[in-house]
Amino acid sequence: MDALDEPPSTLSFTSPPAPPRNNRPHFYKFVTQHVGRIILANCTLRWTTPGEFNDPHDNRFDLGVAPDCREARSSALNKLWAAHYSDDDAPAGTPLGQLIRRAKPNFPSLSRIEFEQLYGDVIDEAISRLPGSLARFNKDIQEKMRSNKLLCLTERADNTVMWAYYAEGHKGLVLRFRTVPELDSPWAIAHPVTYSQTIPALYSIEMLADALSGRARLDHDQVLHSLVYTKGADWKHECEWRIFSGDGRNPNEPFEDISFNRWELDAVVLGCAMREEQRSEFRRIVSNNYPHALAYQAIPAKHRFGLQFSRAL
Repeated sequence: MDALDEPPSTLSFTSPPAPPRNNRPHFYKFVTQHVGRIILANCTLRWTTPGEFNDPHDNRFDLGVAPDCREARSSALNKLWAAHYSDDDAPAGTPLGQLIRRAKPNFPSLSRIEFEQLYGDVIDEAISRLPGSLARFNKDIQEKMRSNKLLCLTERADNTVMWAYYAEGHKGLVLRFRTVPELDSPWAIAHPVTYSQTIPALYSIEMLADALSGRARLDHDQVLHSLVYTKGADWKHECEWRIFSGDGRNPNEPFEDISFNRWELDAVVLGCAMREEQRSEFRRIVSNNYPHALAYQAIPAKHRFGLQFSRAL
């Protein structure tokens, strides 16, 4: 009898689960002058695969198991005991759980010691298979993640480190996008990144106990969420939000330039180190192509370390 469904060897990410809609009024994209000209001219944004990211862990880490399998084993035995001998019907989310439910009326009356002897070896054997199963699972999932396309945004335009890293040392610009309900804007389904000191586990203790006791299968959506929306704590300053599109339209391409509606771009912020002739150029591009959009100028704040913004006229 299998006490644990092994992690599946394949997962389909071509149709990612739809995340809940957010209520943020705006998202921002930091870009260089060169990239900014392309975006503003073509009304496109580049959705990229993890191989293009600057964080070597991003979407490329291996999921592990909760550190204390002994606790999961103990919890699984308690859940199995309750499934056999309590008056309530336990969840039966796997073939093992369904078998327990069918066998419950005729299951022999065992002492707790006898019961643990019956199931303990089965659970121990299932736990011993986890490292090999996880190795195969992580190899397969990393292969699939290579073709995933994501758009990375941020909730802040005033982060000086972001200006330095992604906007050409304050010589670039920031694009501000808004959600337009009538256009079904994709920004509405952007999801915030979780920043962590540790790599998330495929199974938490509770999830592993539920799987060992036949209560539930591995939650594929949670696996996907952990991979796509978790980054190391060193990147917390980015305040990043992401939109995930699975394999996108061209799975074999490292990136795709996807159109946005010009009414979704409602402001542009010009870097404080941008030269005046370049500011004039971008103000002209915005005025001609996005007459509804506002242009702002980033300025070093006078009484604090940071930036402030004024209308660029």
